[in-house]
Amino acid sequence: SGTDVAREAADLVLTDDNFSTIVRAMHEGRAIYENLRKVIHFLFSCNLSEILTIFVAIMVGFPSPLLPLQILWVNLVTDILPALALIRDPAAPDLMRRPPRDKAAALVTWGFGARMLFEGSLLAAGVLSAFFWETHARGPGPRASTLAFVALVLIHPLQAMNCRSDRAGWWRLPTNPMILVSLLALFGLQWLATTWQPLMRLLGTVTLSSGDWLLALAAVSWPVVLLEALKRTRLYRSTDAPSAT
Repeated sequence: SGTDVAREAADLVLTDDNFSTIVRAMHEGRAIYENLRKVIHFLFSCNLSEILTIFVAIMVGFPSPLLPLQILWVNLVTDILPALALIRDPAAPDLMRRPPRDKAAALVTWGFGARMLFEGSLLAAGVLSAFFWETHARGPGPRASTLAFVALVLIHPLQAMNCRSDRAGWWRLPTNPMILVSLLALFGLQWLATTWQPLMRLLGTVTLSSGDWLLALAAVSWPVVLLEALKRTRLYRSTDAPSAT
């Protein structure tokens, strides 16, 4: 309702003459910024875990844990579903109580980058623990490769739940059904990849026993549990970037 001169001189114009609109706009802007950081956090840490899994295994004298088509499967199928769930993640309850960030601050800071590097290394350690255990017990081969492949896929949605917040456990956050759906979908797809013959021939997998599945679940669970525990430490929280204004 201001004059034309006031509108032209203003840095911000409220079309509904309601000051609460500013608060809603700030909340939406912070939520978009935080979800963008979550997706970057998820994709960088998980893709780094894929690289380190293959690199470390080869460096210590083992064959590559993943076949080329398995790597393509991980990048085309496994990364997309959790990333879509994170970009639509509900805002944290304390979003508007956080201090504003520096406008000149980078989206990915050195501390944030170091955190993603650490988490990618830890996720790779989880996958390699299953691969090395199977290789030590039965030797290298399709079963060990399949176990590493399954573990790498299943660890993605679990890491997505960890990426939902830098401060609180995922169980304290508003429910995001899309992440649960992605977890079930990826589990179902991996089940098909180890039981459906056409897909098994394509990906070079073999059927896993119930003990193998338990080993894969144990291997992917301990890194995520450790990361959730580290959120309680002040040193780990110091790598977080404040919310956007």
